[in-house]
Amino acid sequence: MVVSTLKICCVICFFKNDFIHSLQLTIPHGFGTFLPMKFFSLILFLWSLSVFAQENIRFEHITINDGLPQNTVRSITQSRDGYMWFATQQGLARYDGYGFKLYQHEPFDLNSIASSQINCVFEDANGTLWIGTERDGLDKFERATETFKHFRHDSANPSSISSNEILYLYQTREKQNTVLWIQTKNGFNK
Repeated sequence: MVVSTLKICCVICFFKNDFIHSLQLTIPHGFGTFLPMKFFSLILFLWSLSVFAQENIRFEHITINDGLPQNTVRSITQSRDGYMWFATQQGLARYDGYGFKLYQHEPFDLNSIASSQINCVFEDANGTLWIGTERDGLDKFERATETFKHFRHDSANPSSISSNEILYLYQTREKQNTVLWIQTKNGFNK
């Protein structure tokens, strides 16, 4: 008996456990001409239901009622110690799954965050947390002391960042080193 293979790949693209799923049916030669497309559609539908039913996705809403300083969040990252960090226009918020700790600018404290208007937050490969502010440069969070080191634009210093308006932070690997890229209003810095 001659056997031909008919492959049916779902147009519905989905991922489960980081794999793309497809369905392959082996049908004896000649049998496929008698099998109506409705049957194939039913098989695909039932198969997709069984795969999708295995996913149990649940969303939890976190708002100002839970301690978030503002409902508009500009950037989110999860640090290697499990904390979620939220960049808002009213400070940097650290979430431990139960509550928030808020870092806001304190005008008379030189070790506080440079600004409460945060555009982005990023953890690099070394576990260092970087914070990009709207107008007050780049901050590095010192975990041991929970203080911030400030990096600002200095027109007299060509090695300083090109602008105090930090838009985005990203990291790449170049040869054996990692490089922190800082996108500012006036271009990229590394």
